[in-house]
Amino acid sequence: MKNKKPIIITHSGPFHIDEILAVATIDMLLSGEYELIRTRDSEIIKTGDYVVDVGGEYNTDRNSFDHHQKDGAGDRGDGIPYSSYGLVWKKFGVDVCGSQEVADIIDKKIGVYIDAEDNGVDVYKMNGDINVYSLPKAIKIFHPLFGESRTFDEGFTEAFGFVKRLLEREILKAKKYVDTKDVAIEAYDNAKDKRIIVLNEYVPAMDIIKSYPEPLFIVVPRDDNTWMVRAIEKSKNTFEARKLFPKNWAGGKGDEIVDATGVSDALFCHHSGNFLCIAGSKEGAIMLAQLAVDA
Repeated sequence: MKNKKPIIITHSGPFHIDEILAVATIDMLLSGEYELIRTRDSEIIKTGDYVVDVGGEYNTDRNSFDHHQKDGAGDRGDGIPYSSYGLVWKKFGVDVCGSQEVADIIDKKIGVYIDAEDNGVDVYKMNGDINVYSLPKAIKIFHPLFGESRTFDEGFTEAFGFVKRLLEREILKAKKYVDTKDVAIEAYDNAKDKRIIVLNEYVPAMDIIKSYPEPLFIVVPRDDNTWMVRAIEKSKNTFEARKLFPKNWAGGKGDEIVDATGVSDALFCHHSGNFLCIAGSKEGAIMLAQLAVDA
């Protein structure tokens, strides 16, 4: 007799990013071998092997991950209550990622924010009438629109495919970061001038380089055989650079940037003047970085 597939249950009707991410996490845990039921029927909910964002219970032994009950399901210790995704990730994140370090990166990057927004905790300040187009808001575009014949179940299925792929890529990126961070650390340690960090291969190193106080620019190869000089931001929450490229470089390309810099293979400088410059060679890129540091 064939073994019965595990059943994942979440609520029917309008869906949100927290239960989609929670189901995507369990999907990875089970390698896609399960049955998904969307319902609010209490009797059907009792049949679930994993119950997410419905059922009024948080119990890890029973794999029940709801946070809507009167007393909630606890918080992270910083005043941010858990959503269903945070609860599922707390139990299964390491199993899905293969390491605590990778699971923590995903939790810090995605989990904290999803938990906060799902529970109505403001984590950013609005700038006038500018609206933040967050992932939780974007997911709602998969809801049926007025006059459409599609159902919420159809919308959930479409949104789930998108979100699962996003989570898979974020996990892969975090693993690459963990696997290659020693390359960035070694580049910093070996740099004679700590203001300019040169990498001979592209690795996701910006967060590591930003953690040191001295670096102003990072030089890295691009996949078109050119080299990029990237300004280091003051923090992860701003585009403001620790040091700007010279103003007369901004927006320059071709002969304009060559004349402005004196670097024969200089190709381009971003018009903002604080983002990046491109050169045709490693040596040219290092020269641009050095000129910017000394300006």
